[in-house]
Amino acid sequence: MPQIRLECSREMADALDTASLFASLHTLVIEKANATLAACKSRVAVIDKVYVADGAADRDMAHLDIGLLTGRTPEVLTAVGSEALALLRQHVAPVAEAKGLRVETSVRLVDMPPALYFK
Repeated sequence: MPQIRLECSREMADALDTASLFASLHTLVIEKANATLAACKSRVAVIDKVYVADGAADRDMAHLDIGLLTGRTPEVLTAVGSEALALLRQHVAPVAEAKGLRVETSVRLVDMPPALYFK
């Protein structure tokens, strides 16, 4: 734990520096949520067809799910969520600008009870 999943279009996935994004996110959860580096697991889920807002060709999205074991305070969760969103936007911005995309970004924190997480 944590489990980090980035969902984005193929166009975004091919252009985004995911290694840098994931390294930044790992540092964030280590510093803010008391995770260990060895426990950090991240991956990209490529969405072949994305339909955002009116479906215009210049619309795209990038979404993070961050699963953390239950037990973090609301303050920690708020810090992780808001800082993860800032990191996502920072990494997506150059791609969006280069490709002329309007990208919706979002982060969802997933509370994972230890009794329901097996490894």
